[in-house]
Amino acid sequence: LGILPTAELTRVSRDQVEARPRTVLDPTFPLADIHLASVVVDDDRVLGTQVDDRIDRVGQQALVAVAAMTAGACRRIFESTLDYAKVREQYGRPIGSFQALKHRLADHATQLEGAKAAVAHAAKAVHTGAPDAIPAVGGAMDLAIGARQTWVMMEHSTKSGEPKIVAACSY
Repeated sequence: LGILPTAELTRVSRDQVEARPRTVLDPTFPLADIHLASVVVDDDRVLGTQVDDRIDRVGQQALVAVAAMTAGACRRIFESTLDYAKVREQYGRPIGSFQALKHRLADHATQLEGAKAAVAHAAKAVHTGAPDAIPAVGGAMDLAIGARQTWVMMEHSTKSGEPKIVAACSY
């Protein structure tokens, strides 16, 4: 399935699609830009022109999946750190017994529970089509990555390849 710049949804064959890999920080999560520049769509192959809601929903589902994956990775890192704090000794005691580390680990555990709850809420909101789905997804992303400020940037272009920039984002 491909989404063309005209907001039409159509089926295209694999040889009509070019995937250009992006450089990413996490090699376990590869990303690519998908180009359908050589695709010619006959009228009888167009599945519909009112796909904006479906495109938005797929985007929301993808963001929830990334938030869940990030929260899960953070949980695993936390568990590993907690295990290490129990066995690493300093001054004859496990470093996890020191008050400063106890408080810091407790803070991280609390943040992780908040991220887990936010991701669960966002997933439910997107699944049910709740009106707060977009803010819920944004909140899940913020909590999952512990960001004070999040910027989402996507590449958009017109049919002629010119950038399509909007003055303000809305939902």
